[in-house]
Amino acid sequence: MQKMEEYKIEKGIPIPNTKKENYPFKQMEVGDSIDLGEFNIQKRCLVLNYSRRFVLDNQEYATWKFKTKKIGDKLRIWRIK
Repeated sequence: MQKMEEYKIEKGIPIPNTKKENYPFKQMEVGDSIDLGEFNIQKRCLVLNYSRRFVLDNQEYATWKFKTKKIGDKLRIWRIK
């Protein structure tokens, strides 16, 4: 572990843009859905987190809502509002 005096403070270093759009939420209209492939709970949690983050990070989409549903062995997400 480094000691406090070993750290160097730097100014003017831009934060890299690491935003990555994994799903085409911006292009979706109310009633549209995406087939996300085979269902698993981790994928469901991940896509719900992405959709919530999309809404929180983009003020112009603040009223949008999404819903996931397992249909057979597949997972889908709908834009419902």
